[in-house]
Amino acid sequence: MIYACFAGTGKTSLATNFPVDFIDLESSDYQWTFNKDMDREEKEKNPDFPLNYIQDIREMDKYRNVLIACQPSVLKALAQANVNYTVVTPEAYLKEEYLDRYRERGNTQGFIDLMDRNFNDFVNDLKTNIHASACITIKQKGIFLTNIFR
Repeated sequence: MIYACFAGTGKTSLATNFPVDFIDLESSDYQWTFNKDMDREEKEKNPDFPLNYIQDIREMDKYRNVLIACQPSVLKALAQANVNYTVVTPEAYLKEEYLDRYRERGNTQGFIDLMDRNFNDFVNDLKTNIHASACITIKQKGIFLTNIFR
């Protein structure tokens, strides 16, 4: 099963705690290229993204549950490839909790500002995604993917 999960829902924690059942495919590893002389701050857009990501998602889905980013380009590519997925998103009223999660885990201020400006739109886009097989909505504070799947 493929789960396209909203940022801050706990993909990495779930995959770390239950590695036999879940894998977290970090999209940035596919979206950006780094020359050996570059650090993580000096990156270039990978022209193969999101198709390179979709390829590995499909391969990993054969073996265990795959947790992925819910970027629009990724979801569009999954739909075009006729790949089923479930979206996982919080309710819009949990915005402040999620912004706190981003701060606590050390996201950049640019990312936090982006999420602050667009949180409600991002949530609405996921909840109304017509290509998703299902939508799991987090409706309470303090709930992470580990609470849902274990």
